[in-house]
Amino acid sequence: MRKALVNAVLFPALAVVVALAICYFVRRRRGRGRGRSVLPSHGGSARADRFQAAGASGGYVAGGEEVLLRFPGGEALTVAAILEAPGEVVAKSSHSTLYRAGLSAGEAVALLRFVRPACAAGAEEAAAAARVLGAVRHPNLVPIRALYIGPRGEKLLVHPFYAAGSLRRFLQEELVQFWLQLSLAHLISKYQRFEKDSFWL
Repeated sequence: MRKALVNAVLFPALAVVVALAICYFVRRRRGRGRGRSVLPSHGGSARADRFQAAGASGGYVAGGEEVLLRFPGGEALTVAAILEAPGEVVAKSSHSTLYRAGLSAGEAVALLRFVRPACAAGAEEAAAAARVLGAVRHPNLVPIRALYIGPRGEKLLVHPFYAAGSLRRFLQEELVQFWLQLSLAHLISKYQRFEKDSFWL
């Protein structure tokens, strides 16, 4: 009888303690994940440290100045609007970090920040390449809105943010018809064959 009473009290109390411990660790893990992915908002005239724009020392740009190359669709962008936009990390790689930033006009843009040691191109080379890529217009290509080159050589490529993200994610959606998937696969195979043939010439 005494053993049954101990079991009736001990096991529910132990179950409650274990459930509370699990809840505590799950909430703690979620809090850490959010803190890492969301970038802080910067107000006023403060520079966005996440893009390493602080500092007045000269760098890759002559005289240590900031350069903003604007392309069609990005005429209204300013350096302050780009650097002070609140955002979150979407993806990271060894050569760049992709941010989703919200501008003051309510528009969402993607900021591709190149990591300097991996992308060692100078400011002049990056500006020349961006001018060539910015002149290209096609309905199937993501347009470049602007390129920011900071005083210490940091580079930010600004383009529209698309929620679908990638071709893989787009194809996984239920609304995509089989024939559209088939035509996309056909176009990709034609492109790969063209690349292979042009490489061996």
